[in-house]
Amino acid sequence: IYFLSNKFNLSEMIKYKAIGSMDQIYLNNKDIPIEYIETIASICILLATEFNDCCSNSKINKANSQNRYAINNNSNVNIKKEDINNLKSLYQYIKNETKNLMYWQTYCLKDLDYNLGKYSAYDYLNLFFDLGIVFTDKKTNFLNISESCFNLLELIITKSNICKYNQYLIAMSLIYIQF
Repeated sequence: IYFLSNKFNLSEMIKYKAIGSMDQIYLNNKDIPIEYIETIASICILLATEFNDCCSNSKINKANSQNRYAINNNSNVNIKKEDINNLKSLYQYIKNETKNLMYWQTYCLKDLDYNLGKYSAYDYLNLFFDLGIVFTDKKTNFLNISESCFNLLELIITKSNICKYNQYLIAMSLIYIQF
């Protein structure tokens, strides 16, 4: 997931959603051979980009017609033409590298109960800091706390013990640690 995220310049949100999906798949199926880990990681990245409207046809068409940016009327998200090319390249890469792409997509979707809208710890942190969190100390520096929380998340996300906890609890724990 890190390799594909870096290679195709994907957002942090996509990376964390893919990690969360992959963790859930492996936690639900302890009998999946480890040799399929790269395939499942690729599918999780693909599902995260598709579900989060990163490369919908309407955005791609608008990007082509507007030359540099695509703006979806239902969203405030701007997508650069370079990003759309990266997403097309990502899909081609995964398509070329994955045997039985449709089988693996279906397998992962079924294992996730077709629920791709689950929040990751990254989503919760963004939500809490964007909406504002009630702190009792008026001297609280939200920028430092936010940055520290995201840095800690980056450190712990690769640890296997993190799979024991739900994403909400992880986000709240990261905030709690900062106090």
